[in-house]
Amino acid sequence: MAKRMNGEGTWGKKVINGHNYYVFKKTYPEKRKEFTGKTKKEVDEKVKKYEEQRKNIVIEAPVTLGEYILDYVKTDGAKNLGKTAKNNYEDIVKVRVLPKTYGISDLQLSQVTKTHLKNYVDKLVEKKYARSTIVKTMRIVRNAIEKGIKEKLISPDVLDEFTPPSENSVLTPKKEIPFLSKDDMDKVYKEGQNAKYKNNGYTLILIMYTGIRAGELQELRWKDVNIKDKTLTIRRTAIKVKDKNGKNKTEQKSSPKSKAGNRTIPLCRQSLLALNYFDSLNPNHKPDDLICVNDNGKQVDQSNLRRTLLIILKNAQCSVQQCGLHTLRHTFGSRLLEEGVDIKIVSLLLGHEKINTTYDIYIHIINERITSSVKIFEKNNI
Repeated sequence: MAKRMNGEGTWGKKVINGHNYYVFKKTYPEKRKEFTGKTKKEVDEKVKKYEEQRKNIVIEAPVTLGEYILDYVKTDGAKNLGKTAKNNYEDIVKVRVLPKTYGISDLQLSQVTKTHLKNYVDKLVEKKYARSTIVKTMRIVRNAIEKGIKEKLISPDVLDEFTPPSENSVLTPKKEIPFLSKDDMDKVYKEGQNAKYKNNGYTLILIMYTGIRAGELQELRWKDVNIKDKTLTIRRTAIKVKDKNGKNKTEQKSSPKSKAGNRTIPLCRQSLLALNYFDSLNPNHKPDDLICVNDNGKQVDQSNLRRTLLIILKNAQCSVQQCGLHTLRHTFGSRLLEEGVDIKIVSLLLGHEKINTTYDIYIHIINERITSSVKIFEKNNI
């Protein structure tokens, strides 16, 4: 009678030329195999030998690498991602993987080689993408290929030399995010309260002193504020969803960018001032009412906020004259680190999914603290 061993394969016996043989049958992704031997040990050795050899077996599949990667970002690669991130991943593949100029999208999975991927990275560099853009694109391609390797669809050695270019080798230097100094923060805070900026001025103050994303701010509602505990809880964000023609629609409500995006932020004096302003505008507000609204009581527009920010920077004579809303968010994180707040806490307040993201953004401050840290020996005569 046939027996199963460890839930894999089937053992049995058969007679060949009058002799009894052990038989082991097992189904692999590429085919069903039968191993025979006079002893179980002999059969086991044949199974081990085959399974060692099959590590390099690649199954022929009628799928191109471009199709496989696009399917990956829509399925496995989209797990635990918000709508915005999912759309971004698909856009990355459509723009930086699928075009034939990159030379990999039309390859059959079994045809992909180390050389193809190396040339692909060179093409990304030639297109003058920033290193961070190339790294993000490569991460998606790598994750999809790793899945293909596990499924025996792609040769296991193709990723051996698939490494990002150095910062010095890319044609577009890293774009540093500007931060406002403490002096500039004070100027924006004071100027933003000027009545001529109306609601936008206080909206910008709220971003600068909470570090929230612009999309998160757009979906803030009064039920997210606890005045007694002086806290603000982020539960949702506004996103732009593309229609079938690839054009942006108006913002729609969605969950935060990642699980880490759900967070509670303590409110300081400056952020409470902004909230009190909006409370005075709508004293009879309901829990589901938006907090930050424009002059017509509608959801604030990011483009309009950016224009107001540039005017405030100019009128306040700030050292930074050109920046976006994200600068206000990162200024919040920058000030916390400069005041000695632990980077793990800063990462939590900003809603970064990985602390490495926080390190990468604020590396200049971290390096400054490393340099100044040894000065304690001079101060204390150690």
